[in-house]
Amino acid sequence: MRRNGCDYRACRLIDFQAHTHALLNTLGALEIDIVIPDMGSLREELRYLLSCMSERARSKDLQLFFDMQKDLVAERSSFADIRARIVDGSQFHAVIGRAIERGEIDPARLTPRIVSLPLDLARHEMIMTFQPLSDDAIREIVDGIFLPLVRRDEPTSLM
Repeated sequence: MRRNGCDYRACRLIDFQAHTHALLNTLGALEIDIVIPDMGSLREELRYLLSCMSERARSKDLQLFFDMQKDLVAERSSFADIRARIVDGSQFHAVIGRAIERGEIDPARLTPRIVSLPLDLARHEMIMTFQPLSDDAIREIVDGIFLPLVRRDEPTSLM
């Protein structure tokens, strides 16, 4: 079968590659080129990162997630594959590294799933609502979910 002078399967691959490229650019724009300065605490740095991501998200761009579902299935790919290409080398890793150096978090608690949790929750919220993150959502992700999972246990004082 031919479409516009192109073999149908070849056209589908080109379409998929074009959509994937567009999605990677959109997702990458949420995190790439965001420089998170050392603000002295994981809480402040993570809140700043999520705020920057949120400011870059637009409903039109987020719609790409839904538009690509069939293409991903057809190519035996997934959003997880795309996410992995973007998250590697993220500023987020620098934020986590500084928090470990400052002794704010327990590296023994950092599984890959826990480390990715704040960014995953932020993306999920934006995709599900097609809205930027509210201050309350950022506060809940950072203070209510992530920090309790990774903070070092406070030593108990002997009285």
